[in-house]
Amino acid sequence: MEITALIITIVWIIWGTAKMKWHPFLVLLIAAFGLALALGEGAFDAVSLINKGFGGTMSRIGLIILLGAMLGELLEKGGATEVIAFKMVKGLKKLPTTYAMSLIGYVVAIPVFCDAAFILLSPLTKSMSKNAKVSGKALTVALSTGLFAPHVLIPPTPGPLAAAATLGLNDLGLLILAGSILALVLVLTGGWFATRMNRQLQQVNPLEELPEQEVEGSLARAVLPIILPLLLIAGGTSLAGIEGWAAPWIKALSKPEVALAIGVVVALGTAQRKVEQSSWILNALRAGGPVLLITAMGGALGGVLKLIDVAGWLEGMVLPGAFVLALPFTMAAVLKSAQGSSTVAIITTASMMLPLLAPFGLDTEIGKVWVILSLGVGAMTVSHANDSYFWIVSEMGGLSSDEAFRYHTRATALQGIVGGLLVLVSGWIVL
Repeated sequence: MEITALIITIVWIIWGTAKMKWHPFLVLLIAAFGLALALGEGAFDAVSLINKGFGGTMSRIGLIILLGAMLGELLEKGGATEVIAFKMVKGLKKLPTTYAMSLIGYVVAIPVFCDAAFILLSPLTKSMSKNAKVSGKALTVALSTGLFAPHVLIPPTPGPLAAAATLGLNDLGLLILAGSILALVLVLTGGWFATRMNRQLQQVNPLEELPEQEVEGSLARAVLPIILPLLLIAGGTSLAGIEGWAAPWIKALSKPEVALAIGVVVALGTAQRKVEQSSWILNALRAGGPVLLITAMGGALGGVLKLIDVAGWLEGMVLPGAFVLALPFTMAAVLKSAQGSSTVAIITTASMMLPLLAPFGLDTEIGKVWVILSLGVGAMTVSHANDSYFWIVSEMGGLSSDEAFRYHTRATALQGIVGGLLVLVSGWIVL
């Protein structure tokens, strides 16, 4: 009965989001309530269970997601994102242009949602294409893949952050470090794909040429609000054993809420241009609010899934070593490919993996990190027509839908497969 209820729940999530086009919040709410009833809970107890999971997730990461959205909004409206992009173009001029574009995406995507970042940076592909005599389509794919990997792997982006909260990960610094390394490898994989693509297109530039632009501002000043919170969070992990008067300060400053709040204040103080005070917080709430609702409802579904006796299902089942990490990768890849949203795929898969951690011996901090990496790269596989990001890349990047399938979809599939293999191999070493 339990396994039937779980299968129906998964099918409903895919059908409701992909076919009926309902908002994921409502789909997950119905899934959580229906699953609780199917598992024998009364209506009142089901509501209480959902409230507990929703409120618990909201209290753990609500402020983090909203502060992350505020930081991204300030960096965009204050001009820091533009400065980072154009200054990195100059600083990385010795690299192939496709790799430089991928690395720009890697830096910018940490605080800014990949959809918004692509819209903001897509004009840069046009001017770089003209100045470097590189195919604009290849640069479009380099940017899209450069933005995509950090989006699914590095907090404070909502997906990995929500997975960490759902799985009860305390060491967020370890996830940032491991996710950053893996994302960098996958960003370079996207750059390699775009470089080969450029050769195939024989350096034809199909995009409108724009005049060369110059953006004034300091790169160090622009990246400080991004780097400082990451250093504070990661530093708290590395300095966790220190005792004495500094210990409480280190613990407080390394809390993600505090680190991101510091980043927001620094972003306000270092803005390259004036930020409209009356609108930036509202814009950040518009961007972060829907993600927060989906994330919290995913936590409610995770609370209901705890009722399932997974240990009983798995009694006598043996998955050697790190091969167990293929499970979250596969589940996330199926959900991503079926319904389009990487964030929904990550949140749903994390909820389904929660009761599996202990039976598979993954309930340690490092085990949880590798599960999040696995489901993160699974949620990259693949971006196609049911993904809003696919259409943004196609429309803003000057690709026809056929070209977007041929290049962007294949590139994200390559990133996902490479990422899955790297997670399995590294998991075999560290777990």
